[in-house]
Amino acid sequence: AIFGSLPLLLRQNPSATDVDQSHFSIVGYPFTMKFLIAPLVDGIYFARLGRRESWLLPLQLLSASMLVWLASHIAPMLESSPPEVATLSRLLFVLVSATAAGDIATDAWANCRMSDSRASVCQALGLTVGIQASSAFFFFLKGKGFVDVSVLFFAM
Repeated sequence: AIFGSLPLLLRQNPSATDVDQSHFSIVGYPFTMKFLIAPLVDGIYFARLGRRESWLLPLQLLSASMLVWLASHIAPMLESSPPEVATLSRLLFVLVSATAAGDIATDAWANCRMSDSRASVCQALGLTVGIQASSAFFFFLKGKGFVDVSVLFFAM
């Protein structure tokens, strides 16, 4: 939802430029660098919590906290003139980094607990439905006046 929705929402601000749009490209980098993060996720953990849970619990807490904070602050950031894209990009980079690290831990957790065929089906179906539905569904509800960008972040 972040990758598809925010650049389109930013375009509603007349003072937003193409340079502002380009700032959002850095937000996706953590997912392309997962191979660098994976050894850390696999090697550093608290035995008391568990190998995967040591990462999943704090990363989920961080992500939830950031989403709650962003839910109340993102609309003014996007609507200001000029929009606060640099700050928003840094915040989203941290959020996506936490999500990418959590994705590594979740994949490893699922690999240990599911058969290969079930894990790959769950991941393929979940990613496809989530990616396709998130932006389209959000803009459908936004067009009907049911939600705005703050509700999007709070719902995530």
